Amino acid sequence: MTPEDFDLLSDTQMAWGDKGWMAQVKDGRFEDTEIALLAESMEWAYWFDSPISCILAKSYLASNKLGFFTTYDMGSESWVIFTNYTTRVAA
Repeated sequence: MTPEDFDLLSDTQMAWGDKGWMAQVKDGRFEDTEIALLAESMEWAYWFDSPISCILAKSYLASNKLGFFTTYDMGSESWVIFTNYTTRVAA
């Protein structure tokens, strides 16, 4: 799998960090609040509507020894992976 393939697996991706997300984490948006709080220091979030795509993405990150956290986002009804891995290059 290439970085481009990884990009194609996710339905939405964005820079993570606080940006108002921690308030939503504390309000219970994510199925596992503890995992979402641990992910606060991560730089990117990738959302997956398909559980299979999420599993493939986790496999890619693990095989490349890249750290990540995963939980379910009840607000968007999709799986989310928090990681410092990015395929995007800053302009």
